[in-house]
Amino acid sequence: MTQMRAFHVVLLLGAAALSALELPDIPDPHGRAGMMAAVILDGDGREAILAAGGANFPGKPPWEGGAKVFHRDIFLCRRGADDRWTWRKVGDLPAPNAYAAFCASPDRKALIIAGGADADKHLDAVWKVGADGRCETFADPLPQPRAYAGFAEVNGALALLGGSRSPDATAALSTLASLRLDKPQGGWRLSAEEASQARILPLFGAEETTLLWRLRALRARRQAGARLPRRPPPREQPAAGGRFPRAGFTVGRPRRTGRGVRRGPLLRGWR
Repeated sequence: MTQMRAFHVVLLLGAAALSALELPDIPDPHGRAGMMAAVILDGDGREAILAAGGANFPGKPPWEGGAKVFHRDIFLCRRGADDRWTWRKVGDLPAPNAYAAFCASPDRKALIIAGGADADKHLDAVWKVGADGRCETFADPLPQPRAYAGFAEVNGALALLGGSRSPDATAALSTLASLRLDKPQGGWRLSAEEASQARILPLFGAEETTLLWRLRALRARRQAGARLPRRPPPREQPAAGGRFPRAGFTVGRPRRTGRGVRRGPLLRGWR
């Protein structure tokens, strides 16, 4: 299993070209999956990358019986006086965590982490992590534990869609939770349950006040002798050999909808 080791910074150079700056590997020889990261401003007001948590198989790969390990480390990558980027550990999360929702704080001085998972359970805590590695509670916990959700920052809010509430869950969560980042004391808002929102790690993004998600059609290998429905039940991810949802959906009011995309439920009071 390949884990992420290298970071890249993509710079927009005009409207026609993209350029990528390769950064040093994160300080873990095995790489990490499911890390939480954001570009923030460090104590000197310079842009830096703050990355935390993640999971990997440091002993041996899973197909050889290796155990998955969840991590607490908080790393900061910043450019030095010699123009070189370097990583250093600045602290630890209150507990191991991976596969959480995350974004930069409104003032860009911290990383916000919501939910996630450890080796035993899914999490509901919401943390604010500073460039110095200090962690503090940012908001009330999520309405339920949630990991592997689609998420994005949109219209001043952190939005989480789908995911699962426990490691042994057999159905994806079918709600969308949102938190105003400028008024976290207002707590989380939860949409009504909708089958279109029951997704695990969907392709997910935001444009102004619009969320867009899509999971393309994939066909898994059929198990020998298995008889499977043509469509997965509502609010559930398909079993092995089933079909994955392929439709795209929106929350909000997009300027246009493309082929294969239709309006999903509008979250009341989103604006």
